[in-house]
Amino acid sequence: MAQRLSFTLSKDSIIVIYKNKPVTVRATAPNFLSLKQSLMRAELSGRAEDWNEVEKNMTPESSARNWTKGRFTIKEGKAFFDNVEVPESLGNRIAAMASRNEDPMPLFKFWERLQKNPSYRSIHQLFPFLEHAGIPLLKDGCFHAYKSVQSNFRDHHSGQYDNSPGRTNEMPRNQVSDDPEVACHEGFHVGALNYANSFGSDRRIVICKVAPEDVVSVPRDCNSEKMRVCKYTVIGLHGGEQMSSTTYDEPEESSPSPEPLPYQPPRERTKAKSAAPKRIPKKAFEKYEKMSAGKLMECSLDELRQYAGKGLDIVGASKVPGGKTALVAKILSARAS
Repeated sequence: MAQRLSFTLSKDSIIVIYKNKPVTVRATAPNFLSLKQSLMRAELSGRAEDWNEVEKNMTPESSARNWTKGRFTIKEGKAFFDNVEVPESLGNRIAAMASRNEDPMPLFKFWERLQKNPSYRSIHQLFPFLEHAGIPLLKDGCFHAYKSVQSNFRDHHSGQYDNSPGRTNEMPRNQVSDDPEVACHEGFHVGALNYANSFGSDRRIVICKVAPEDVVSVPRDCNSEKMRVCKYTVIGLHGGEQMSSTTYDEPEESSPSPEPLPYQPPRERTKAKSAAPKRIPKKAFEKYEKMSAGKLMECSLDELRQYAGKGLDIVGASKVPGGKTALVAKILSARAS
């Protein structure tokens, strides 16, 4: 049965006297937050089972193992998930999420979905891509990525694929190039924010949802900042703020749920350039559609966030830097499409 442990806590480190020896955990360590929380809980309750939890968070490996309910282990310096050895980058993702004490379910779902990917090479190419900032995991095991499109929401390459919020584009997997040595080839491309911002001149940046099983290849050029996939769904416009690098939850909105955009399958490629798709205003936000910039500025920030996020599909609308003025500018830009 575990006994109370002596410890010293500061903003920079935690020092715990464990088995008559001081153990120092720096604030930058993956297990710092989980150890701090378990110490506070045990100190307040005094229960032996809570002091047992402290011991389980003494090292990054034990903290991650405890956080994943035993599914993550370290053996001879190698990381295993469900007794299957995992790439170092997945171990890093586990440690990062454990350090933030986030819900491990997105990681479990991601791992389960990844097993559905038919390509050994694709599975292992995915992890370097996920190490880039702003590529978060979602509750269902999918992940978000960025995509550069034309101002009319058509793809840069052919101009035939509509990337308006709510649209899903898909092609047969065997028509997507799986060769990572070829930079530009057949398939849908999504990427990290840095890549999306560097691709195309007349562009918008949209946020895409991608399932691990639909990843086909990660080209070695661009420092693994882009990937080719056979299917993705456009979630909304990039709101200007980089997304989380571990998990992502869009804040709950209080407005009634608007009607979803109708799904339309991707059109076949032709040489003719398609006209820009017409945006469909959502009924729940009709009163904002004709408001001028001045009228929008008279609305509360909460109203504007709801309109931007649910009415215009601007991803991260609640986190747009620059206050009300910047958010109104985003709204006017998205509404003009």
